[in-house]
Amino acid sequence: MSEEQTNLKELEEATKMELSRDVPQKYRDLSHGVKFIKDQRTQFVANELSTILALGSVGDDFPEPVEEQLKKIQERLPNIKYTPERERVRDFFLGKTVFDLGCGRVGNASSGMIHLLSQYFGAKRYFGVDVNLGANIPREGLEVKRDKKGFNCIYANEDILCFLAKLKNVTDATFLVGGIESSEEESEYFIAVSDELCRLTHPGDVVICCWTDLEYFLQGRADVFDMSLLEKDIGTNKLFTRK
Repeated sequence: MSEEQTNLKELEEATKMELSRDVPQKYRDLSHGVKFIKDQRTQFVANELSTILALGSVGDDFPEPVEEQLKKIQERLPNIKYTPERERVRDFFLGKTVFDLGCGRVGNASSGMIHLLSQYFGAKRYFGVDVNLGANIPREGLEVKRDKKGFNCIYANEDILCFLAKLKNVTDATFLVGGIESSEEESEYFIAVSDELCRLTHPGDVVICCWTDLEYFLQGRADVFDMSLLEKDIGTNKLFTRK
């Protein structure tokens, strides 16, 4: 076994220990019954942070497919000039563990953008979570790897709620939740997700909601999140900053 393989194995074991909390049966029952509604604008809205960094504002639309957007952003990132708005977005990644909840299949452009921004702006690691990751990752399985620049990428083929419940603790985190709407039947599920995010976040941590009904449930948690900062949202992204 090479040194690189040994290091990845150690990282995988450490990640499994980090995800070793028991999941309440109630959560497993909720996850089995949940059905999400995907909005057709999910991919664009979920990538507004990328758009701001690459083009300077949310108003600059991308007519091309998301894959072409990713190529353009990769080309423009090395030469961007930092505005206060761009610096603010960069701070969501710098030194953070970035949890991309509902990231989509491994290798798609949506998760690719968040992975790219995490790596480029100095995140500790990128964590993509979805129930349909593909890439031959079994249900509740993990894939731990490093990209070409040596950045740690971890993918969990897991329901969002069950994944959050398994997490023991995390510091310096940014949680992104994108593109999932709920129906009335999902309200209890979203309340549970909100509870877990309240448990896991620490002062200064941010939950970024990108076109998801989760924001309505988090707005009811003014005891935990600083609602006065909602006026500083970026585009359609709702930012919940832990007190």
